[in-house]
Amino acid sequence: MVDHREQSKGLGQDLLAFALHLALDFSNHVGIYAVIVDAKHERAATFYRGLGFEAMPEHPLRLFLPLSRLAKTQW
Repeated sequence: MVDHREQSKGLGQDLLAFALHLALDFSNHVGIYAVIVDAKHERAATFYRGLGFEAMPEHPLRLFLPLSRLAKTQW
């Protein structure tokens, strides 16, 4: 979570991009299918969906991004 004084500056997206790149690099050494996030609220879930994450049907605030899709993007 980004401090409210620093919100809307792109820091959350930068941190997420860094974490996703680490996951993608790590997947070259171990089997990883997807990155899973638990959104704290619907606004956060909307943010993740905008980046390509999909909600799990039984838990709409739990979203996942398959690494195969991530590997095809230009993050």
